[in-house]
Amino acid sequence: MAEFRLNEITNEQILIVESRLKRPKDYKDKEVVEKISFKENCPFCVGNEEQTPPEVYRDGDPWDVRVVENKFPILGREGAITGYHYVVIETADHSKNLHEMSEDEIYKVVKSFIKVSEELYKKQDVKYVQIFKNYKKEAGASLEHPHSQIIAIKKMPEKIIKQKKKTREYFYQNGRCFICDIIKNEIQNKERIVYIDEQYIIYCPFASIFPYEMAIAPLIHKSSILNMNDEEIRKLGSIILNALNRLQRNVGDVAYNLFFDFIRDENEYYHFQIRICPRISIHAGFEIATGLHTNVISPETASLILKVDK
Repeated sequence: MAEFRLNEITNEQILIVESRLKRPKDYKDKEVVEKISFKENCPFCVGNEEQTPPEVYRDGDPWDVRVVENKFPILGREGAITGYHYVVIETADHSKNLHEMSEDEIYKVVKSFIKVSEELYKKQDVKYVQIFKNYKKEAGASLEHPHSQIIAIKKMPEKIIKQKKKTREYFYQNGRCFICDIIKNEIQNKERIVYIDEQYIIYCPFASIFPYEMAIAPLIHKSSILNMNDEEIRKLGSIILNALNRLQRNVGDVAYNLFFDFIRDENEYYHFQIRICPRISIHAGFEIATGLHTNVISPETASLILKVDK
């Protein structure tokens, strides 16, 4: 049986069609990947630093995390729309992915996201910063060595403008943050919660576009990840690791996109989130033609699978 669901902020229509459900075992990745800590021709490996563009951030000695300019940036310094495009080299180990890291290691990665974003927002020509990760080539990754990206842009993207407008309108009409109300509803409802503790909730959004899509949000209202202290950064890294480990354990080593949805300044209506969007289904002709997103696994089913502790 099919069911329409609407994302009230983006107005995206999602068609939940669980009759086409694939069980988690169907997504298990049977591919055996050779684990190596160093690859001679990899520009991101230790000793090959001269193969990357200029470095803008480093943590560790010689380094545990490096952030460099992207050799092939989406945005440059010339033209009507300018920006900055950085690559976050998450580890010196060629094969250690985020879900395989210790809490201390992922803390350093998240710290680099925040510190670099803080510096970017100090620039007069930056209106918006996006942090994202493409895991595996099916999700857009072009190099094996674990890395994320940060893009700063001169103009606020229209999608973010609309989200700010919608959440602001909701706040003025109801006196409450939209995401705060979503979180309250998810806690009362319980059926889409993957994990919750005293600070964060991981849940499968009601209008999930992707099978096993997860949202991570702070329980206390917060608009930005900027200016977090070390303890807050560690906690954020820990909750991201929690979500990624659940995806690995219960679904498999699947491709995904991870992105941070935050703004520069704190306000009463915008609530930051992190989204993890597994790429185990392809949006094809029907989706392109109609603008409808089809999801073959309901968020209720997804949360039941993802919440399993093994």
